Amino acid sequence: MTSETDQILAEIEAIKSVLLSHGPVFYGSNDDDAAAVAEDWYDYGFHAKGVDSWCGIGCWAAHAANEFYLANMSPRIAAKACRMYDYRQAHADSMYAVCNGDLDPAAVIGFYKAEN
Repeated sequence: MTSETDQILAEIEAIKSVLLSHGPVFYGSNDDDAAAVAEDWYDYGFHAKGVDSWCGIGCWAAHAANEFYLANMSPRIAAKACRMYDYRQAHADSMYAVCNGDLDPAAVIGFYKAEN
């Protein structure tokens, strides 16, 4: 029988594999950082499939994905919201800015919800 700890470690390893597949921008400057980043995603409640979806739209930070998720936004809608925000607010890359902590995700979320 697999213990709960083994299941958690397996999920974190699966998330790590997803991060590694998307490249270093999603986990840091070296492969050793990927485990810590994977734990961060897991701590926010994400699983490998979800992490893959968020990474697929360029969201490299668990805290950012979580903010969009809590606002009932799927990765597809979050990407659309960021594109709209970029276009209307003459912002270069709001997804990067949200992930990097330079832009409050509430600004993008509020903007999108006001427009829709």
